[in-house]
Amino acid sequence: MASSEIAGVAEIEGWVQPAQRALLPRLTSGVTTFARRKPLGFVCSIVIVFCVIIGDLVPETINKITRTTGVGSPVPYLADQIEKSSGVIYPYTDQDLRNRLKGPSSSHLLGTDSIGRDTLSRLLYGARVTVIVAFGAVFISELIGSSVGIGTGYYRGWVDKFAYRVVDIFQALPGLVVLISVLGIFGTGLWQLTIVIGVLQAPIHSRVIRGQAIQIMANPYIEAGRVIGASDARLMWRYVLPNVFPLMILGMTLRLGFIVLIEASLSFLGFGLPPPFPSWGQMLSLEGRDYMRVQPGLAIYPGLAIALIVFSFNLFGDALRDVLDPRLRGSS
Repeated sequence: MASSEIAGVAEIEGWVQPAQRALLPRLTSGVTTFARRKPLGFVCSIVIVFCVIIGDLVPETINKITRTTGVGSPVPYLADQIEKSSGVIYPYTDQDLRNRLKGPSSSHLLGTDSIGRDTLSRLLYGARVTVIVAFGAVFISELIGSSVGIGTGYYRGWVDKFAYRVVDIFQALPGLVVLISVLGIFGTGLWQLTIVIGVLQAPIHSRVIRGQAIQIMANPYIEAGRVIGASDARLMWRYVLPNVFPLMILGMTLRLGFIVLIEASLSFLGFGLPPPFPSWGQMLSLEGRDYMRVQPGLAIYPGLAIALIVFSFNLFGDALRDVLDPRLRGSS
């Protein structure tokens, strides 16, 4: 590209809102502003961060593989560190039939289930499923939906028509029935659950991104970029993507709570992770229903955990939308 063209691209890039170089000061200022304007949303974000830390971002199969330092000493994950350093956090598979269906005590802070497993430990390990499925499915749906939305909004024509006939077919299918059918064919598991939910959520988000991309394509800097010879990939990457990125973040936060409910529903119906690995929906189904009269905590604790994280995701998403969406900035 000639020097004059490079200068022209640099001038055009000043018309949009690219990421600034001083990222950390902007991030700190943004967090402070968010906490001041939306205190409830900020508290919900702390709950989400706490759940992410407890969930430790890894499934049990990966948890068996320890990371190593430069000298080769193993560094266990956070959940294992808590488990080994505390006298009241047990491995989620440990059974104590002499203390089955016990209430809260000094040795079992939230009591035990029907075969003596510690309820608190199973709640903590169950957070891993919630974190991985929620964030993994949102990432997959965001990646697919944004790619389809930006591509169809940019090219339009037959690409747009073909892609959205496929999207219409996906949206016409009953979501939960399709999820159960696919999981019944391919089997249940953490990654099957995450991928299937993510793929089926992608068409919904792609429509929102497509509409925003069409609006961006009407701006003069897109036509100016074409005149100076910028490629389609460069235009989408440098001009369209930065302008739809806030909308992508909003879509992710607003869908997290819904995906948590989907995972809990599938686990409750028996299509989540197979026992003995715990998930909150599975705890409600296998233990909560059968022994709720004897030990109510088996249903109350996972139910409260699901309600709290869904409530936090929804309020955080609403607060973030009020802050980031320019159409709503003056309404709060």
